[in-house]
Amino acid sequence: MVETRSYKQAEPFDYGFLMAKRSRKAFRFKPRNCRISEGFIQKDASPTVRTKKGQVSTELMIIVGIVLLIFIPLLVMVYFKAAEGNEEIGNYHAELTVFRLAYLANSVGSLGEGSIVYSDVYIPRNTKELTIYQIGNVGEINLKLTTPQGETELVEIIKMNIAENLTMKNPKAGWVRFEISNVKVNGKQAVRIKRV
Repeated sequence: MVETRSYKQAEPFDYGFLMAKRSRKAFRFKPRNCRISEGFIQKDASPTVRTKKGQVSTELMIIVGIVLLIFIPLLVMVYFKAAEGNEEIGNYHAELTVFRLAYLANSVGSLGEGSIVYSDVYIPRNTKELTIYQIGNVGEINLKLTTPQGETELVEIIKMNIAENLTMKNPKAGWVRFEISNVKVNGKQAVRIKRV
């Protein structure tokens, strides 16, 4: 309950404090458990409950801790998913590299002697070895990759003979230009793939 009195009704020694005058000026001394607003003295029925100053920051720390408890595992999960995504993208680049070289070698081989094609292919960063060599009457392109599951090989067949073998161990990641040409070796048409 709040007890209210106007200035005119207040007594000089009311509530155990001194008033300078009975005027409408602000009081110089404020009694305990009272507040002064708009020219009235208001006495609170119950004293105000004071909180510790550290209570607010403790609650803030608890809220920040809960938020971090939720978001740190989420950030770790996103990080690992992004790493998996990068590995998959690298594998797609590797598949495209092997397929493109084999496709262009077959195309140049069917065009006839003297045909030359230049192609830029992307070598992913997890490439261990790129090998182009002759097996029987056909050629083979073999790309070895290191992945989290272990070593992986991607292989494509070239339907033509290979003029000379090519081996690139631990190639630098990035774009690489290859020259694919149709040449005669020992009277037979063959495909030569070399790095430019």
